[in-house]
Amino acid sequence: MLPGVYDTDQDGSTGVAPQTDPTGIVAIVAASSDGVTAIDTPQMFTDLASIQAAMGSGPLVELAAYFLAITGKPVVLVRVTGAAATYGAIDHTKVTGTAVPTAGGTTPLDTFPVQVKIGVGGTIGVAGITYVYSIDGGETWSPVQALGVATSIAIPNTGVTFTLVAAQTFIAGDLFTCTTTGPRVIEADIATATAALSSTTLPWEVAFFDADADQTMIAAVDAWLATLAAAGEYKWASLNTRLRTAGEDEPTYATAMQTIRNAASSKYSHVGAEGCDAISPIRDVYMVRQAHLGIIARALAGDPARMASVPGDGPLEDIRITTPSGAPKYHNEQKNPGLDDMGFSTLRSMPRKSGAFNTLTRLFSPLGSDWVFVPHARVMNEAKQIAYDALSAITSLGVHTQKIKNAQGQIVKVITEADAQKIEGLVNPEYTQQITGQNRANAATFELSRSDDLSSNGPQTLTYAIQVDALRYIGKFVGVSKFI
Repeated sequence: MLPGVYDTDQDGSTGVAPQTDPTGIVAIVAASSDGVTAIDTPQMFTDLASIQAAMGSGPLVELAAYFLAITGKPVVLVRVTGAAATYGAIDHTKVTGTAVPTAGGTTPLDTFPVQVKIGVGGTIGVAGITYVYSIDGGETWSPVQALGVATSIAIPNTGVTFTLVAAQTFIAGDLFTCTTTGPRVIEADIATATAALSSTTLPWEVAFFDADADQTMIAAVDAWLATLAAAGEYKWASLNTRLRTAGEDEPTYATAMQTIRNAASSKYSHVGAEGCDAISPIRDVYMVRQAHLGIIARALAGDPARMASVPGDGPLEDIRITTPSGAPKYHNEQKNPGLDDMGFSTLRSMPRKSGAFNTLTRLFSPLGSDWVFVPHARVMNEAKQIAYDALSAITSLGVHTQKIKNAQGQIVKVITEADAQKIEGLVNPEYTQQITGQNRANAATFELSRSDDLSSNGPQTLTYAIQVDALRYIGKFVGVSKFI
């Protein structure tokens, strides 16, 4: 047998630190449309310039920039192939000239709601036409651009181009739009990316997947987390479901999310639902992102035991779920409740407050689980890692035994009380310092069994129990108002 430490979770029971601390470090699995870094090769970065030099452009770089800005901590990046970026349909119904723009042959770097507006009209291929463009749906516009004699329009630093036809015409005020979809992590990327993270020695706490997660993907990530735990690496993950499609109403979307919920669960995964707009630290415009971005960044910026959904901490940084004018754009749990009850982590508005807030920072755990919120997973992982690191340092160590009579009346040998206390003394002081001492739990204890049969001379198995009395998190207040 291989000497080691083997731990299992016991659920349903409630109504030594790592050399390099991974706390608060995110491993981002996403696509980058260009760059020099090999696929599925984890790398750690502490500054944006180095990321751009190694990864080029695309969602991976944008996500890394956001996490760096909010958490102030290093990021581990895993570049994947991802699904190919695409152009959506080009709407040229507001073009009154004869021009019919088509998608160019270049690959979009990200998701952009592009708009192009003609300032001075004219004939394509003849100098004189001017235009402005927007990559955030018309919220901000570029300086005036001259088309000259070109027969294509390229939107700088986006990978987006539109092909035009010479001799066709634009009229002043013409407008055409197209929403591109950037490269996305797909199911085929999960196995290779998680294998790469399993092999790396870089420190990280949570794996953040930029994917439209369904039940299959959630199950695959959950199985991977279990494999890591079996090897003494206690991690958690964050995924997000797809955004609503054009024209999809809230009840239809909720039905689709319920299908996912019925088929998947994970005690160590956080699953966000729908989307948001997040400011790009690179482009300084709001870009389409998944809802879990701001939630996980807030969580990692704070103490592991603190929920990312405390309203008093203010709205999520540079995240919004409405249009600039305040009109609904993404799912708002305050206005359309239901997804939170399913176990998804969602965004909401707050009465008389601006910005977007997280409802409850949930885990996608089974109904009735003691693992309810992300802090539960984070604190339990910390407790398990402390025990693993301490115990793995003393495997093969000899211990003294004493004879006792077991429950069956047999005389067996068990560990002495003195040696049991010595082993517990490797763990419990660390719990006092790092968990209860940091107010991350009401109590945390490591207890070694005194009844394991050590009668033979072969490799012995000692069993133990980690017990964490977690903090309780306020869900709501219920009161009565009256005149007296």
